[in-house]
Amino acid sequence: MFAKSDLEETIDQLQYDITACIRESDDKLRDIIAYEPRSDIDRRVKENAQSILAKKLQSLTHDVRRDQRQYMSKVQELHGVTEEADPEEMFESLDLSTVEEQKYDNKEIERLAKSM
Repeated sequence: MFAKSDLEETIDQLQYDITACIRESDDKLRDIIAYEPRSDIDRRVKENAQSILAKKLQSLTHDVRRDQRQYMSKVQELHGVTEEADPEEMFESLDLSTVEEQKYDNKEIERLAKSM
């Protein structure tokens, strides 16, 4: 394909690090989901934290994927590559099923955020 420059190597490492952070965050969200509350207050705090963190992680993941697509497009332009990269391949099949299962509308998120 093409030789990577030092800048591209640095960007690849940063992308790997970001992906690792997202995976770690997803694992921590799973820990919150698995937590068994001992009281009604614990249950509400758990639900609030779970909802807010899931929404933020989902948004972050979306932003990272968008930025990755833009970056790959620019790299391809620079190197004269005409075929489009597969975004799933770029993220090494990042499994964010927990985040994707957490669908909340904006009003619900705002209500939960205010209650914290």
